Amino acid sequence: MSRLKSFLGLSAVVFLLLSVVAPANAAAPGEPILLSPSANASGVGTDSKLSARFTDADAQTLATEFHLRKVSEQPSSAQDFTIVALPDTQNYSSANANMPHYMAQTNWIASSKSQLKTVLVSHLGDVAGLPDVEYQFQRAAGAMDVLTAAKIPWTVLPGNHDMDVATGEAILYDKYFPLSKFTGWTEPGVSFGGYYGQNQFGRDAANRLLKNSYVRIDRGSVRLLVLNLEHHAPDGVLDWAKRVIDAHPDRQVLLVTHNMIHVNGDFSNAVPRPGGNTPQEIFEKLVAPKCQIFMVINGHNTQGTSGEANSTKKNSCGDDVSLALSNYQNRTQGGQGWLRYYTFKPSEKRIEARTYSPSLKAFETDADSQFDLPFDAPLPSNFQQVHKTELAAGGTATTPKLNLDANSTYEWYATSTVGSTHAKSQVRTFSTGSDVVPAQVSLVLDTFTRKRSKGWGKGNRGGVWQHGSGKNSFSVNGSEGKVLVPKKKSRFALLDGVKSSKSDVTATVRLDRLASGNGTYAEVWARANGNAKGISHGYRARIVFASNKTVRLDLDSVRNGKAKTLARKRVGGIKHKAGTRYKVRVQAVGTSPTTIRAKIWLAKDPEPKNWFYQKVDSRSGLQVHGGVGFRWGGSANKSQAFRIDNLVVREVR
Repeated sequence: MSRLKSFLGLSAVVFLLLSVVAPANAAAPGEPILLSPSANASGVGTDSKLSARFTDADAQTLATEFHLRKVSEQPSSAQDFTIVALPDTQNYSSANANMPHYMAQTNWIASSKSQLKTVLVSHLGDVAGLPDVEYQFQRAAGAMDVLTAAKIPWTVLPGNHDMDVATGEAILYDKYFPLSKFTGWTEPGVSFGGYYGQNQFGRDAANRLLKNSYVRIDRGSVRLLVLNLEHHAPDGVLDWAKRVIDAHPDRQVLLVTHNMIHVNGDFSNAVPRPGGNTPQEIFEKLVAPKCQIFMVINGHNTQGTSGEANSTKKNSCGDDVSLALSNYQNRTQGGQGWLRYYTFKPSEKRIEARTYSPSLKAFETDADSQFDLPFDAPLPSNFQQVHKTELAAGGTATTPKLNLDANSTYEWYATSTVGSTHAKSQVRTFSTGSDVVPAQVSLVLDTFTRKRSKGWGKGNRGGVWQHGSGKNSFSVNGSEGKVLVPKKKSRFALLDGVKSSKSDVTATVRLDRLASGNGTYAEVWARANGNAKGISHGYRARIVFASNKTVRLDLDSVRNGKAKTLARKRVGGIKHKAGTRYKVRVQAVGTSPTTIRAKIWLAKDPEPKNWFYQKVDSRSGLQVHGGVGFRWGGSANKSQAFRIDNLVVREVR
């Protein structure tokens, strides 16, 4: 029997004996007194501990427990919510006889708010028919004010009919939809984020006021960013949109714009405004490389009275992006009130798209009007027990170091038990700070400034590299380490003279040529154990370079050469080119359990604040010290040359 099993067995026996000897009529223990973190503490370290004092009037021995959960993972947070898309209203605001349909839309949205759990209304553009006719904007603003009165957050963006497309000027749009209308929202979990021209995430090329904006929606584990872009957005707007997305790496992005797909489900081929981008260019420049964008909705396009479509396009990560068109302006009386709403159902991993007319009090149910879209968001979890122990009354208990997510909010409480009586503390909240685990003592340093033709030799600090039978594949040119990997073969480098269970590995890597066939890979091991035949045990980040130029990052535990995938995801925003330099950082910290973290970024960019992955693993045989290692695989039909530089291995405090 293992020591762990023996310990657990002994604990169970002790607990049972205590339960037996405790008086049946014993008074309940006192409410646990939470000590740290303090209530509503912020900037708490991700490796912090929970601490509480436990009391009992009868001085009994207490069985104590600590429970923890992320606030964003509360069970109630998985409930459904709705975003309403208001398609082109130009033919309502242009003709007073049609305005009752516009008013019917906003009044119905207000009255159905509770039923649908509506959190946002997104206007798809063309609020008016002509950019210089003031009464049209007055009418449109009046209809939208119904939503303001109902305390429903809403956004708008300019279509081609709302601006002078030759200059981009939109004087009346700016007048009737000023920034002042988008402050003071009170809907919980919905906030207006900012606009293009605010210089919020770097200098913006222009100030377009409310023509481009974004909204944050938080529904527990669902974290959305709704990005609104003007008609045929120019490059400056797209650059701003990228900065907004980069500033919110933990959010899925819904893009709202006036023109994207036509009724055939393909990109609209409309001629762009001067300096603007076509829908296909917007997709290629923004949507495809920013893999957080999971969905795009638009209006603008019609063919006769038809103005609906839904389709998918692949992004650079190989994932489907859902595209949906809704526009009813060419129907009777400017559209007879038809609108589209999207109900997010996180627990069912789908979005319901429904088309409804408040004027007609009817649904439209054909395949382009009523359909479901995939939506994969993190599911909620309950409180988890993170520690339990037994102690004498009046004692203080403390959990081991926790492995928390950075920039997150948590809730926790403690319980105590004597016999059949129990006590529970109040629930306390705290928030973690940014990254976490500061690395301290340097264990390994290799700048590869020496020159060697066979093997990597001895680095600046940490010992001599081992390469097994592939030593001749390794060389150092005075600035980088190089390994030439034959096709369909692999090579490894292991530095196990210095071992740790708290390793933090950072290195710069690059690949001389594009991958072919099934691709190639480079592995960075933060805990590596093996022998002259290779690395057989430990934790690694595996960078997979595909032949389609995408990059994937895997997080694996490996025992006896057999890998178990802990996490796997394509890296958004990166399209691999031969010679591209990447920085990789991997941590393997602690034993039973081990916390494994990894991130990858372009070497020319600053290090991302958040980890790409953070996982916990207790796989037997791996809860030991280990060295640092690398492993590379050649493509199916070509040899590959990999390079490495600036290797630093520190020990986490």
